[in-house]
Amino acid sequence: TYRKKAHKDFLQFSRSRKKSAKKTRKAVGQQLRYLKRSLTAIDEKIALGRTLTAGQDARLASIRTLYDQQKYMYDNHSHTVANRFRGLLCAGRPESR
Repeated sequence: TYRKKAHKDFLQFSRSRKKSAKKTRKAVGQQLRYLKRSLTAIDEKIALGRTLTAGQDARLASIRTLYDQQKYMYDNHSHTVANRFRGLLCAGRPESR
């Protein structure tokens, strides 16, 4: 499945000794494409009538925000984005810093 392939690609990159900018950009692009494919599949299932719990819906919204920001940075060759999302584990929690 694509999940296993995405994990394998990630591990191959993360275990490599030399992570050049070109390899890093390629790995980020791959993972963004895998995520887009998964989000499209989820949208199709929701369109067919599947429902999500409130927690799943909130998590999906967080993932979409994260994807949009990462995609923006990838497309614009940028390392910053306005109103940056802190992460999935920190979603809904007060600022800890």
